Formats: sequence, C-alpha cells, structure tokens
Amino acid sequence: MLSPVREARPYRFALGFARQPAVGPEAFGHSGAAGAQSFADPVTGIAFGYTRRRYAFPGGAAPENERLTAAVLGVARGL
Repeated sequence: MLSPVREARPYRFALGFARQPAVGPEAFGHSGAAGAQSFADPVTGIAFGYTRRRYAFPGGAAPENERLTAAVLGVARGL
C-alpha cells in the first residue's frame, strides 16, 4: 500500500500507525479499507481526518484522498 501522497516507498509502521514521510519526518496516521484517511504531525501540529459515507470501490484508498491531503498540506504550509 502506498502513502496518501504518492511515493515509491510503501508504508512503514511504527506502534501500529503508518509513518507518513510525505507529511513530515515524525508524522503518522492510517488509512481505512472504506477510503478513510487520517494523519498527524506532532512537529508542525497538522492533523487531518476524513471518513467517507460510501465504501470506495473496489476498496482501499478513496480517489479523493490524494487531492484532499495535498490541499490540507498546502494550506497548512502556506503554499
């Protein structure tokens, strides 16, 4: 499974959460089978959570997760 912002490296888990290097070096989070996505970066204070009303067919990351994550990070970092 790839991270929400496309990377060549797969998730790396630490204490049950996936590391999120695209968000920050200390960031962690997890995605759900129905397309949910969440992450937090204790260094910058950025936190994001998203759930869907409908299951993302055929499962896995919802198609909008990449755009939503990029928008949140862009605003939080001051574009």
